[in-house]
Amino acid sequence: MGNNNATEVSELAAEFGRRVAIQLDRRNWDGAKAVIDAARIEFESSVDLLDTPLEDAVHPRTAATLAREFGAVTLRDLVDIPPEYMAAAPNMGITRVREITQALAAAKQGKNHE
Repeated sequence: MGNNNATEVSELAAEFGRRVAIQLDRRNWDGAKAVIDAARIEFESSVDLLDTPLEDAVHPRTAATLAREFGAVTLRDLVDIPPEYMAAAPNMGITRVREITQALAAAKQGKNHE
């Protein structure tokens, strides 16, 4: 999935749904499971973690400050903001900036962090 827009995702999901239905109609449980597994892999590989909403990536108070001070909504919005600039924002300290940089590093590496 190159573009990852809503229409493309919907069409791909519908195609996988048709393929699962065919396997189920044939009572091919293993075939249906294989299609579901393939769909899971396709969708997981298409997710860009930099598009993660801030409220899902950092502490809610941090996300609110970043939205207010920088207009940031996703991790991608923070990529070009220097850490020292973020640290200068109200209610932001080294701990919050460290949390943000760790979230960015995890997203760039393609890993979920919790």
